[in-house]
Amino acid sequence: MALALPNPLTASPPLPDKYLWDDGVYIWEYSIIPPTPPSTALKFVWKKVAASTLKIGNTTISANGVNIGNTTLSANGITAGNTTISSNGVTAGNTVISSTGITTGNTVISSTGITTGNTSITSAGVTAGNTSITSAGVSVGNTTISSAGVTAGNTTISSTGITTGNTVISSAGITTGNTSITSTGVTSGNTTISSGGMTSGNTVVSSAGLTSGNTSVTSTGVTTGNTSVTSTGVTTGNTSITSAGLTTGNTTLTSAGVTTGNTSITSAGLTTGNTTLTSTGVTTGNTSVTSTGVTTGNTSITSTALTTGNTSVTSNGVTFNSTASINSTSFTGTSNNSTYLGNVAAQYYINTTNNYVISGIHTYNANLVINSPILARGDIGFSGQILTSDGLTGAVKWANVADLSTSITLDGGSF
Repeated sequence: MALALPNPLTASPPLPDKYLWDDGVYIWEYSIIPPTPPSTALKFVWKKVAASTLKIGNTTISANGVNIGNTTLSANGITAGNTTISSNGVTAGNTVISSTGITTGNTVISSTGITTGNTSITSAGVTAGNTSITSAGVSVGNTTISSAGVTAGNTTISSTGITTGNTVISSAGITTGNTSITSTGVTSGNTTISSGGMTSGNTVVSSAGLTSGNTSVTSTGVTTGNTSVTSTGVTTGNTSITSAGLTTGNTTLTSAGVTTGNTSITSAGLTTGNTTLTSTGVTTGNTSVTSTGVTTGNTSITSTALTTGNTSVTSNGVTFNSTASINSTSFTGTSNNSTYLGNVAAQYYINTTNNYVISGIHTYNANLVINSPILARGDIGFSGQILTSDGLTGAVKWANVADLSTSITLDGGSF
């Protein structure tokens, strides 16, 4: 690309101290060259300087990437506040979206299933606290319901009958402790069988049902300890299984979805605390990730631009505040100001540890201390010589006092 640099002596409006070319690697700057007698014309020269870092306001551009406020764009990805987008996925607060799945707080969604708190939903089934639902059956605390039957504590109900503690009820009859009831009659040590029913120790069998210890079997269902099995469902401790769904502690599983604590999973999406995951994207606190981009606080990243506060980065360049911008051909703004360079233009700064050339006139309003030899035309002179003009170009040289054609007066005398 051909570079057309303007004439700084005639440019209108006047050029800034530095002129940015569109290759993004070099900063072009000019210097005004004083006239060389007898000519009185000013000259100028352009030169390019390698720039490793460009800092403008709260924006820094370097080989490591672009940093704008709390937003960083680099080869590793984009970081805005507590949100990071990289090849590994998206991290927003306590939410992580990656190729392996989604993690938000104590909730994990992956190809293997969903885990939230003490609740796990996988292809094998659902586990919530001490409750497990699988293809084999339902297990709640010490209660198990399967194709084989129901087991609650020491009570078992199956196709062969009911076993609870030392009591067995089957098609053959009832046996409890040392009591046996069969079609032939009643056998019991401390057991009584009558037309009204059977009493054996703490076991009572009547037309109303069967009671043994803390176990009761009636026409409405089975109750043992804190476990109840009825036509409406199973209840054990703080766990309830009905046709509407399963509830255990603060966890509820229904046809609509799963709710545990402040976490809810439905067909619409997942909500946990202030984090919501739906088919349209992820929202956590003031951070939103959708198909159109990422928004966190006053920072927005889309396919067309990055905006944070009053700074915008687009394919056309960078705009910040309301007066400064960088595009493919120029930089508009003030970089040499009192904030960064003490209100002195950068071209007037020198490196005191290196050799440099001063092309302008320097005026010293204080003493000048020289701790090394003075070179005049490459010569440091001899003992007794002084610095004098050559009378032609004005350049100084070392000369012997006897070679001078001008009289020197010392203490009233001359020579």
